[in-house]
Order: sequence, then C-alpha cells, then structure tokens
Amino acid sequence: MRKLPSLKQKNGNKTQPEWFDMEAEKNTNVYVSGLPLDTTEQEFFDFMSKCGIVMMDEDTQVPKIKLYRDEKGDVKGDARCCYLKHESVVLAEDLLDGSIFRDREIHVEQAVFERKGDFNPALRKKKKKPKKKKNKSAQEKLLDWKEGPSGPRRAKSDRVVIFKNVFRPDEFDE
Repeated sequence: MRKLPSLKQKNGNKTQPEWFDMEAEKNTNVYVSGLPLDTTEQEFFDFMSKCGIVMMDEDTQVPKIKLYRDEKGDVKGDARCCYLKHESVVLAEDLLDGSIFRDREIHVEQAVFERKGDFNPALRKKKKKPKKKKNKSAQEKLLDWKEGPSGPRRAKSDRVVIFKNVFRPDEFDE
C-alpha cells in the first residue's frame, strides 16, 4: 500500500514525493500463501470474511482482495486481503494460519510492502476528486450498531427486559 506524503511541509517548502513504510498497527492487509491453484475470488472472499469485514473499494464497490497471477493469468497460489480493521488481521493470523483450505494447508501473515526499484510518483494512480461525504462513510456504517433508515425502527416506548433467576441451571441438564 503506497501513500504519498503531503507536498508541502509546515514551513511551506515543497518536497519530492517519496516512498515510506506503513506502520504495522495501521496495516490492515494480510498475505495468504499455499492456496490451491484453482481458487476463485469468491471462494477466497468467503474464506477471509470469517475473520472480519473485508474492505470495499469506494469507487467500484468490489472487495479489496487480490489473487496473484503469473504472466499467463493463472493463479500462483498466493493472495492479499484488505480488512476494515486491524483487529481482523490479528484474528486471521491466529485462526487461519496453518488451517486447511480445500485440502491444502495455508499460511496467513500480515502483508509487508517493499519497494521494488525506483519510486516514480508519475506512475501512481491519479485519485479522483472525493465526493461529498455524508456523516459517515459506507464502511464505517458497517461497524455501527444503529440500524439504518431502511431497517426497522423501534418505537420510543420499546424497552428491553431482562429476567433473572427464572430457571435453575440443573433444569437444563434434564
């Protein structure tokens, strides 16, 4: 994952854009190796979704997953998945590393991005102007506990009632 620093420093001098390393706590990408060579994007997405919400591309609304391919377009057996939260990365490493995916043992680790060759900022994707953001982005709404405007709403008079000591634990054994 590449980011360009601001072109202006605090004192107003312009600096050349350069590559920089991402902090491990902010990196939400995992690298998976040992996948079967006929793995599809949907299978990989479903498998990785067990550990958290997979981030969606804001423009295309496609999950941010990548199956690495060779020159012929065949899957090489490794992939990358970008989660919404860093906690999902930790969970994926704990739960999925060494697990079996379609009769093959896979290895899951936090992705490490390394610069290969010289950094050329001219080759970087141009970002479109951001659309006006509403109160929350769509991905933040996925983590929200509140129901959206399309979901059912509770009346203000609705209450949650908790009953205590209604059953004895030994009644469940019967």
